Amino acid sequence: MHHKDLLPTDSFGIEFSTTDAGYINVVKITIERDVMDAADIVRVDLADHPLYPSLARYVRNNPRPTQENIEQRVTLERINEVVVKETIEAVPGTTITIATLHLRNGAKAIGINYGAIDPAVQDWAIGAREAKKQAYDKVYELEGYLLRERLSGRHG
Repeated sequence: MHHKDLLPTDSFGIEFSTTDAGYINVVKITIERDVMDAADIVRVDLADHPLYPSLARYVRNNPRPTQENIEQRVTLERINEVVVKETIEAVPGTTITIATLHLRNGAKAIGINYGAIDPAVQDWAIGAREAKKQAYDKVYELEGYLLRERLSGRHG
């Protein structure tokens, strides 16, 4: 086996795949020219890539969750735990779409999309998606408030 360094003048690309929570779970490196034989090992210095400063900043600002900090953020998993049912409905005779999220404690979060100005170009799939997003944003706000209360010691 021969060891070769990938030089800064060699072209390579980096692709990052993240989980829903925003943490990097896969780093894929693509070398854009043939720099190795089948028996070679190529060392890639990510610090030579122009995106490295952004990656380093991302890693510093998004530490892996630990037992100490996991309860200090609202996560998608938490939101999915509290939403027990979703309903989407179009208001007859209008371009309005309403999304209702039914929460575990009986509360509801409602999102409304008013749709296209011209009913002839109304896209109901977009209306449903946007209304649902608005309703989920409200659940995030509510869960954020509850978390802040728990962290302040005012709520059990």
